[in-house]
Amino acid sequence: MSDKYTPLEMTKRKTPYADTMEASYHEVPGREALFAATFVERWGMTAGVPDGEDSAGRQTVRLATPEELVARAIKTTELLFGEFKTRGWLHDVTFTGEE
Repeated sequence: MSDKYTPLEMTKRKTPYADTMEASYHEVPGREALFAATFVERWGMTAGVPDGEDSAGRQTVRLATPEELVARAIKTTELLFGEFKTRGWLHDVTFTGEE
């Protein structure tokens, strides 16, 4: 990736009332990425992983590492969308520009 690349581009635009800056994105997340990001948000502070036992013999739990959290979110999203496809729950809503 180039050092000059940025997914956000700022463009100056003149209007009759003022000069404004407009932001446009070169990359936006797709629906699968949005689902995975939602899982990361929900599980980020609560996803526990078994981590041995304490001195009293009780199981201890630690937070999942960021790598474990992302892997779980991605795998869950892949399974979820695979099941959506199997059940016919994904629908094409392509916009043609015609009314």
